[in-house]
Amino acid sequence: MFGHLGSIALLLAVEVTAFVRLLVLDPDGVPYRLIPWDFRSLGAPWLIYGWDAIRAGFLPLWCPYVAAGVPFFLNPQTQIYSPLSILIGTVFGYSVRIAQIHSFLMMAIGGIGAYALAHWLWRNRMAAIFVGLCFELSGLLFCHLEHLSILTAFALMPWFFVAVALAKSESSRFGPPFLAFVLYWLLTAGYLGVDLMILAWGGALTVAQVFAQPSTKARMALLSRNAWAWLVGIGMAAVNWLPFLLERAEFTRGSPMTVDYVLDPARSLAPKHLLGFFFSFMIRQPLPGKEVDISMRGLYFGALAVVLAVIFMVYARGWRVLLLGAAALFSFLMACGGSFFVRVALHTFFPVLNLSRFPAADSRAFVVLALVMLAGGGLILLSQDHTAARNLAKRIVRYLVVFYLLSIPVLHLLYEKNDDSVVSGAIFEVLCMLLALFALVRFQSKILAWMLTTIVVLEAGYGVMVTFSPAGETISGAEYTRLQNSHETNFTTAGTGDPRIGEPARLVDESSADGYIAKRFHANEYNPVRLTRFAHLLDVGFGPWIQSGPRVVGMTPGRYPETFSDFQTATFPVTFSIADYSPNRVRYYVQTAANTTLVFNEVYFPGWNAVVDGAPARVRPVAQGLRSVSVNKAGIHEIEFFFRPWLYLAAATVSVLFALAFVLWVVVVWRRRRPSPPVDAETQAPFWTEAA
Repeated sequence: MFGHLGSIALLLAVEVTAFVRLLVLDPDGVPYRLIPWDFRSLGAPWLIYGWDAIRAGFLPLWCPYVAAGVPFFLNPQTQIYSPLSILIGTVFGYSVRIAQIHSFLMMAIGGIGAYALAHWLWRNRMAAIFVGLCFELSGLLFCHLEHLSILTAFALMPWFFVAVALAKSESSRFGPPFLAFVLYWLLTAGYLGVDLMILAWGGALTVAQVFAQPSTKARMALLSRNAWAWLVGIGMAAVNWLPFLLERAEFTRGSPMTVDYVLDPARSLAPKHLLGFFFSFMIRQPLPGKEVDISMRGLYFGALAVVLAVIFMVYARGWRVLLLGAAALFSFLMACGGSFFVRVALHTFFPVLNLSRFPAADSRAFVVLALVMLAGGGLILLSQDHTAARNLAKRIVRYLVVFYLLSIPVLHLLYEKNDDSVVSGAIFEVLCMLLALFALVRFQSKILAWMLTTIVVLEAGYGVMVTFSPAGETISGAEYTRLQNSHETNFTTAGTGDPRIGEPARLVDESSADGYIAKRFHANEYNPVRLTRFAHLLDVGFGPWIQSGPRVVGMTPGRYPETFSDFQTATFPVTFSIADYSPNRVRYYVQTAANTTLVFNEVYFPGWNAVVDGAPARVRPVAQGLRSVSVNKAGIHEIEFFFRPWLYLAAATVSVLFALAFVLWVVVVWRRRRPSPPVDAETQAPFWTEAA
């Protein structure tokens, strides 16, 4: 146990050192770097809004501050139900800075997970440390700091495979409950496209483990344990995925996209990206031509680690080695999207896969994870003084020195500019390869292993430094102060009488992040999954009215306008005031002169209910997207809307029931008699055999 704690402390120390600029404030109280792009527009604002609502005593079911209102509970990427979010949100609440620390912690969790998986695979702590360091410093993770849901899925992936492996063993009492817990975390915090791929790989591994059992009885016992764990994990996460699944028709991306759109080269890797394993600068400075987003080019984890992976595949035996090698190759081809005929066929036969539009994101992680695992095995071979492996490693390193030296003038010409990062990156790799060659010649056993680990950390750390922009960018003191001061934790009627912020011609805009954080009303929204009702309102001309129209108008009863031009002729102004405004409840006082249909400048969605003058009233959609209620007499009316979707209540009930079952299960397992302690894994012979 203490050995593992020391190893984890080392992993954390390296991670903190590499990304210290995300954690530490300068003398003016400003972070040296702030995660850019979608982190500021989506990830952090969603966490902040969700936990502001919870800490204020509201369930974050609806957000009225963007796009005239959105059903927040249907967004599967808010992360508010993940274990880490629950812990941080309950203790501290969320701000942009705390959300950034959350993202950093997910990278660290990913590194520790890779360490755990490697230790289970190779039964060697040195190799596990090496693997954990490579994975946590890889471009795979830090390039996705802006996409917290993708980063979370990548970070939990090694933990998921550890859990699948532990669930197989009868001696591991908590293996199946741990699998259920990881599944719950993955499905409440991961990105849907990546989750589908991880679950597919994990399901295949589980089936293989079941069929590998020696008897039918053993197969059925293992199948039942795993099936229950999967059911509990998926059931606990129902509150996050079930409403979105059942209401997917309400969203512009609720149905699968076309195969050609999803597998477009702009969203996929290409064979040229294999060079990203050897040149860290290619994350920021890719080769000329059509390119994927910078966040999806992260493959680098140290060129020396690739060498170790190669020698392990050459000299090691065993089905796990073959499986890892095949997984790395197949996953890279899957990441190539439309260039790989098998992926095209899968998307054609299974349209559900077309819900994920980034092959470069959903499959790339398996490539990196498989290769770093193989690299850990290569380190074991060298630490055991495997002569043939050492000689091959020296030969490959010499070739790489020549390759990098020859690449310097070629890259200089190819990029057609004097880019220091390109030339310096190649020169730095030459220095690292020379150091590795020196270590291979002069050192042996564990000293050699530590030397090679140090060199790979230098390589990967250099890669982090020269391509840090996806991880963090500088922010001025004034801008950071504005961002911090704009955070409003209270829900009031402030701003309800003002025009919504945003340009009618640009209603899809990143500035809507301010709505979630500052609780100011925006007509726009920056979200890849938008309500079809809102999109329809824009299509039929309601955009300017949504932005600057009154919050309530009267309409002649019996009129059912479908376009804004018809709506204008059917409506008239009324006197109103807004007495109370919270995420799921709004209270108005409206004065009418006769029987009137009142139309509210808020998006309609199933689950909105109304009480008019103390009596329940039906809420009807106008123009397919606006809320309305009818009043049957003149006078001043109290109208209260409250959002109580039955689907959320049903999904939350399912999650609570499975959570109670999980707790009871853990208690029963805890009280069960502990089995005999297993033999220390590091004293067992490795499962692979050396080649002649």
